[in-house]
Amino acid sequence: MEILIVEDQKFAARIIMRKIKNTAQCRTTSAASLSAALELVKSDTALIICDLSLPDADGLEAVIRLRAAAPACKIAAMTSVELPYKKEDIIAAGADRVFTKPFRSAALMQYIDEAGLTPNTP
Repeated sequence: MEILIVEDQKFAARIIMRKIKNTAQCRTTSAASLSAALELVKSDTALIICDLSLPDADGLEAVIRLRAAAPACKIAAMTSVELPYKKEDIIAAGADRVFTKPFRSAALMQYIDEAGLTPNTP
């Protein structure tokens, strides 16, 4: 299984990857744009953690296209900016969870555990 982090800020992507690697029992990879992410989505991608402010896509477009590319995959959206749409719109577009940055890493790790991607998950 794999977790794909879609984040254009390299420092933020590295922090998220480091936290996940210390907890999750799967591979992690990252992409800095939606187009790169769409090329990396695989049949064993279990979770996509996607920033909603990408250089090549609007947040809703990113979620819609990722959901189309990986219909069975969990998608967690994250944002640090005020968006022109509501959290409910992001969920309706296909995200399973929305995190507002900065978020506690414990909240993300709990979500990853709930998704069944940690060794402690029954």
